[in-house]
Amino acid sequence: MVIDTTTVSAQYSDHIPPLTITSHSADSTNLEATMSPPRDGLAVSPPSCEADEAGTACTWTLEGQALLPVGSYTTDVIVSDGTVDSSASFELEVHPEDARIKLDRSNPSRVSTAAETDANVSVRARVREVVPDAPVEFGAPGEIDRAAVEATLSPVGPGSPATTLCELHGEAGSGYDAAQTAVCRFEGVEPNAYVVKLLVTGDYYRSEPVRDVLVVFDPEQARTSGRGWFSWTDSESTAQFHYSVTSDANGPGADDRFSISWESAEGSVLGALNSNEIYGLAHGEEVDADTEETYRWAAFSGSATYEQAAAERRRETRDAKFLVYLEDHASPGDGSDRIWIEVRTAAGQLVNLLSIDEPAIAAALFLEGGDLAVGATP
Repeated sequence: MVIDTTTVSAQYSDHIPPLTITSHSADSTNLEATMSPPRDGLAVSPPSCEADEAGTACTWTLEGQALLPVGSYTTDVIVSDGTVDSSASFELEVHPEDARIKLDRSNPSRVSTAAETDANVSVRARVREVVPDAPVEFGAPGEIDRAAVEATLSPVGPGSPATTLCELHGEAGSGYDAAQTAVCRFEGVEPNAYVVKLLVTGDYYRSEPVRDVLVVFDPEQARTSGRGWFSWTDSESTAQFHYSVTSDANGPGADDRFSISWESAEGSVLGALNSNEIYGLAHGEEVDADTEETYRWAAFSGSATYEQAAAERRRETRDAKFLVYLEDHASPGDGSDRIWIEVRTAAGQLVNLLSIDEPAIAAALFLEGGDLAVGATP
């Protein structure tokens, strides 16, 4: 007997490309083909047989959906006339189906800690299978409730990331219209600015990650302010900034601001960012592991308007989001304070010219002039 291919692949729930099985018997007209072991979603068709001078030639088609977890499956096809068996095998490779995850617009941009306790944080998102399914000729919807959603809070300031598996709650709909609501809960979250990342994972579906920023802040009054300049990451341009951000039990104030501009070595403006709103301010103290020095740090996020030099004219994009990390080493003017910034468009695309690499603590740049201050206010 012969199988026309030895390897076939498909995403979970999609149809596999059909396999053709042929076998010949010299003395029997009753041939049967089976899979060993059986595979969910796959089946062997009834035979199509023709008599020839040497006996009987039969053909079967093996087809169906790959309703199996991600993995590689060796499967035997056995043809039997009731007395003599013959077999051949094929490899089935199941890949994760594509899913899309979208953050809920009602997710908070800041959360306050309760008195003397850390915060409980909940992030919601919607999960669906990607449409159109690819390849279109083999696509078929799966069971989206088999998706697993993982959420991670990565602190911008000192701290450790936290990861959790999210609860899934079904919504109305079937097939490609089916969706799940993911609810991702974190307990005991310390004050900090966090990059929130969610992605679909597990044995059936995968997705690209989605990200947002969340600030967990202490309700006590706090302030950070400063101005200065520093050499940019390319060592050929400089950045100048000034800002003032306060926070109390209600979050940042309406007059808070952050501005930064970038200039080339020749003095031409490469870009500029001016805040529209500050979402939240987190702050704290940390001991440097190398110097054993205690320093204050702050992190805040917000929306802004940024300008970036273009070949023909300047272009302006509104409602960009930015994230800032600062270190105050209580030594004004000696170049020990540090700053880090990340800018993303409203669609979440990183603005490379205006952003420093992650992680913030490792990549923050030293001030070469000016000063910044971080601290609680009485």
